[in-house]
Amino acid sequence: MKPIEIEELLRWAYRQELPKAGSGTVRSAVAMNGWGPMNDYERLLTVVDDDGRNAWGCVADLSAESDPHPDALIVGRTVQAMAGIDFAVAEDWDGLADLRCSDGSPLTGAERADCHARGRAMALDTRAGRMPGLIVRHAILGGAPEWLDYGPVRRVFVRNAQGGTAWFRQAERCDGEGRPGITIEIDGYDRRRQRPFPGAYRKTVLAPDPARLVRDRLTYQAYLVALAELTARLQAGTCGDLTAHRVEGSPRALWPWEAEGERFAAGCEIVENDTDARHRRAAG
Repeated sequence: MKPIEIEELLRWAYRQELPKAGSGTVRSAVAMNGWGPMNDYERLLTVVDDDGRNAWGCVADLSAESDPHPDALIVGRTVQAMAGIDFAVAEDWDGLADLRCSDGSPLTGAERADCHARGRAMALDTRAGRMPGLIVRHAILGGAPEWLDYGPVRRVFVRNAQGGTAWFRQAERCDGEGRPGITIEIDGYDRRRQRPFPGAYRKTVLAPDPARLVRDRLTYQAYLVALAELTARLQAGTCGDLTAHRVEGSPRALWPWEAEGERFAAGCEIVENDTDARHRRAAG
């Protein structure tokens, strides 16, 4: 059996072999010419929306003269079987440990928490099938999700709608007699006097927004966790035993933006979509 890294195996399966499977249904030779759509309409009495992708998510190679390799079919089935699992993120996951502001200062606790909360929301969701989609996309397009830093970030003042510096102040609001008041934030600029109200304050934001960096780095780790899970399933033969390939894990580092060897496990976990909501941490 040929030893092969998981990403190379995926590229082989999704670029060379699985496109041979046709377009999801057996298509006759007449469907490959101009009469194909007419025949479909006559049979189904509707216009068929066919983007040319087959059951494996690949653009069908209708000129293929052979079926996909059995190992490629096992890879495809194993990837599809992972639709029942998604990702979760450890509460203490920190994707910005190396990030500094342009003046050399670290992010404040509030800035770090805000960036992580928004970045996680952009990167992960709970929809079934996210893991197969992440795997297949990079198997076809190549490479891995980007994780590179955008360079030093700067603290800049929040701007108003006119492009000037925005001012804020806090005020108490009561929704009814006997109800406790709540503190809200309102415009702190006195338009009539053309100056901020007494006690008004400005706020800063980070530019470029590190939340996008959190999103990219978390997606990168999610991709590696997905590859680790897929490798383990292929090695265990959960959807059939490979006959021509001996799959090996990805050599990519889990924390490439930090010093090598400082981290040994990903902060992204696999979540089983079942009634017990079991959690298993993927091996780093």
